[in-house]
Amino acid sequence: MGFVLLTSIAASIVSGTTQAGATLVGSGAGVVSAAVVKSDETFSVDYYTDTLLRSKNLNVIDDQKINRQEVSTILTRSIVRGELSSDDKDHLIGIIAQRAQINEAEARARLQQVTDDAMQAVDTLETQAREAADAARKAAAIVALWAFASLLLGAFVASFAATIGGRARDL
Repeated sequence: MGFVLLTSIAASIVSGTTQAGATLVGSGAGVVSAAVVKSDETFSVDYYTDTLLRSKNLNVIDDQKINRQEVSTILTRSIVRGELSSDDKDHLIGIIAQRAQINEAEARARLQQVTDDAMQAVDTLETQAREAADAARKAAAIVALWAFASLLLGAFVASFAATIGGRARDL
């Protein structure tokens, strides 16, 4: 009778510990997905390219695709490298001034503003990804600790049950 009660209690404890670990894993996955979903801003170089090439004259419909891919490529490379080379900057200023029908000073200011905004967006997304990864790492560490505790408790209960069984056999 005592053996059955002890085994039932031990099984309940191990089961509860395992469920707690599974809950922590689920919450860790939830934290990661929430961090990814919470970001309602998705990063797209196309947006920044369009911002650079936007005309001041709202009556003009800009159907030109000329230079758009080139601007996107240069902008992407500058974001990856963390800086815009002077040759690329001069080239982009010329394209922006021509396409947006603005002077070079305004094109330079627009390029600087858009580049800064893009860099800030990349930094924000990188920070969010690091935070999500850190939350997942912490959840995994907690699950590992609970799994260790469950296994240790299971080993103790098995050893104790074997001792009781051995005594019962010897009687």
